[in-house]
Amino acid sequence: GEFVNEYVGELITYEETERRVKLARKNNVKDFYFLVLDKDRVIDAGPRGNLSRFANHSCDPNLRTEKWNITGDLRVGLFAVRAIEAGEELTFEYGVESEFRGDTIFHCLCGAETCTGFMGRSKKLGGVPSLADSTLLSTSGSNGTSNGRHSNKNRIRTSNITGELDADTCFGCGLTGQLIACQMSKCSRKFHPKCIKVKGQSFRNRSPTQRWICPSHRCDVCGIDANIACADCLSSFCDEHRTENMRGIYCLLHGQE
Repeated sequence: GEFVNEYVGELITYEETERRVKLARKNNVKDFYFLVLDKDRVIDAGPRGNLSRFANHSCDPNLRTEKWNITGDLRVGLFAVRAIEAGEELTFEYGVESEFRGDTIFHCLCGAETCTGFMGRSKKLGGVPSLADSTLLSTSGSNGTSNGRHSNKNRIRTSNITGELDADTCFGCGLTGQLIACQMSKCSRKFHPKCIKVKGQSFRNRSPTQRWICPSHRCDVCGIDANIACADCLSSFCDEHRTENMRGIYCLLHGQE
């Protein structure tokens, strides 16, 4: 697709993101724009962003977000997924990071035939937030160029707005090697067997055709669909068990660090 614009802003840490989110909520500020760049950095497009931050969400968008490795660093670009008419509103699929949104439910009013009714939700009724696609932590805006073709030379493959790179790197350690891919719809996380510890699961004799779902989609306590995950690990919990096991965006273990 044609390159439309780059998603730019101030690069900040997860800790600073958490601080800014809390400050925004305290001051009843609802318009803020964070996008996960990698496991250590978040783009805050509010203070130093461009028009890309004003592109609205749609469940049937005309843009997608891709991450590229440019001279050794990641950059985020918006690319057209189809022909866009003059004057047509630019949209892309947000997703909403469950770790940062707290108890807020973001209703979707895009009106598309494929609309799920919620941002960052599975298209199936009762589905859990798509944690891997949830990189736009929270946003609000109205309307959202440069032209140019792109090759695959520097491209790091991603799903629409992936918080984790859909490349051959382990989500746990960030290194390459023989990986196991989560097969949950829209989840792009991959792991070394040694980097993931799941009770009762063994990867040694795992069939290549066996469907495997990574732990971030299941409650650690009861095993049902999770709706919040720790920002530092794969610990995840359902509504019933989140209160006693989470401290903000962290599990009890990492919340004490």
